[in-house]
Amino acid sequence: MADAPIRWAAAKHLADLFAGRAELDGCQVEVGFPGELKVKGAEYLYLDEIDTSEITEPNMMAGPLDQDDIFDVRWVIRVANRKTIDAAMLRVCEIDAGIHAIVTGDHTIGDLDGVVSVEIADRKQLVANTADGPIGHGLTVVRIHSRISPN
Repeated sequence: MADAPIRWAAAKHLADLFAGRAELDGCQVEVGFPGELKVKGAEYLYLDEIDTSEITEPNMMAGPLDQDDIFDVRWVIRVANRKTIDAAMLRVCEIDAGIHAIVTGDHTIGDLDGVVSVEIADRKQLVANTADGPIGHGLTVVRIHSRISPN
């Protein structure tokens, strides 16, 4: 078990896993909003924020006890330079499928000290037409349940 919150370590580990996934080939992966000057191509996935959804701390009857820290890691997908709405949405969904494959199939997430479970808590996709063509946008929320042992 971890002896401190693992939120940032978990987010960075996920980013490394996403960057190496075939479905995300050509997609820039960042652990923060890259900003328009740092965007390298038409696709990127970035860490939007880490939300603490729940921290359960039992009563300290015999000293500090284990704490459950359940948090959401929100990943934003952006896809541009597609000719059609269908093509943009398809690519957003492919990137989301790569995230899904990591969360459901890559057991190295559990190698992080303190990780109890990982799941996809929410996902959204949309495409809008703009003067520059369709822009795809997605949000995939990865929920991580970790346990902290202060002993």
